[in-house]
Amino acid sequence: MATFHLVLREKQNRKGENPVYLRITSSRKHKYISTGVSIKNKFWNPDNQEVRRSHDNYKTLNETLRHKLKEAQNAHNELLSQGNESAKAIRERIKTTAKADFFELGD
Repeated sequence: MATFHLVLREKQNRKGENPVYLRITSSRKHKYISTGVSIKNKFWNPDNQEVRRSHDNYKTLNETLRHKLKEAQNAHNELLSQGNESAKAIRERIKTTAKADFFELGD
């Protein structure tokens, strides 16, 4: 069984913001995927794993994060039915899905 959590990484970017990553844990092994969201530490609520309401754009950012979680859960369900539910396989499935969506969007 895999678990999914949103975590704020400690390393800041040039703007002084911390990136939010999706942590996938399966069989005690962790894999991280960038969500593309970066915020200042004061706007992150670690208990609820979401952007605080004090951020101007919290609704959009939280929706993006929920979408990433849903995408990971869907990939997990697909791989579970195939008998391959490792954290690495889930991460690879999400990455290839994201690439396919980009090219479909381009067409």
